[in-house]
Amino acid sequence: MTSRRCFIPIRHGFTLVELLVVIAIIATLIGLLLPAVQSAREAGRRNTCMNNLKQVGNAMLQYDSQQQAMPGWRNKHPNANTIGVGVGWPVVLLPSLERSDVYRSFEQVSGTSVTGTTASPNPYASVFVCPSSPPDSDAAPVMSYAANIGSTYVAGNAQKKGDGVLLDGVGGATYSPARTSLDTISSADGSTNTLLVAEKCGSMITSNIRYDVTIGPITPLSGYLISSGSVVANNPNLNAVGGFGLIGSVSSITGARVINNITPNVDPTKPGDRLIGFEGFPSSAHPGVALGFFAMATFSP
Repeated sequence: MTSRRCFIPIRHGFTLVELLVVIAIIATLIGLLLPAVQSAREAGRRNTCMNNLKQVGNAMLQYDSQQQAMPGWRNKHPNANTIGVGVGWPVVLLPSLERSDVYRSFEQVSGTSVTGTTASPNPYASVFVCPSSPPDSDAAPVMSYAANIGSTYVAGNAQKKGDGVLLDGVGGATYSPARTSLDTISSADGSTNTLLVAEKCGSMITSNIRYDVTIGPITPLSGYLISSGSVVANNPNLNAVGGFGLIGSVSSITGARVINNITPNVDPTKPGDRLIGFEGFPSSAHPGVALGFFAMATFSP
């Protein structure tokens, strides 16, 4: 009589403890990897923003080379028949930024329009937008950058050329147009010490600036209050100009400008903004840094 033995194969598997250890290791590795991925993505966005600023800054230098003067924060409208209406500094840079199509739309404004606006909405332009501070819609002509416009103050019916870099190239009923040049800048503080354009975006900015701003005739009493919110502060019917500088209220005692604007916030639910003079200097959505372009070089403090 023969006997038969049955061999039951032994199956090796993970115990619950081993499975939990593997899961914990994988979770730890993911936790270490995600910040590195996010940091790399932000570095890419920052490089894109720096390249945008470089293009805008170089366009300013090219304009100065062609016109022997820097663009103004307010410039004559591209359509010579449009009387009394100016355009912001980004508009005159459009041909140098490969957006001649948008510039031509300003040249084709019909008649002597009192607004100077184009017939159809102007398109989104990526060169004016920081990818770390994206707009709500990519169909709008928004802008993340601002230029050095000083205080825009007019004293004694005359502009001071040492006040900012971009002056009013249109003028008004009581004062003449004025512009400065790179040579003038170099003979003073030096071009490498002169900030031309920088970021102005982030969570504290209550609304996006537009690059296609048009500005009607203004007769200032004590200078302009250029706001990065929704309006020019002393005229609610005008659009905002992307600028930074000594932005604030005018003291009733000394007549000098005050950094802290007493004008209420555009959006009372948000902190800062006009109440602490936030609009008067560059700002950024990048962690710990605001990018800008000097007259001769880019920087990242």
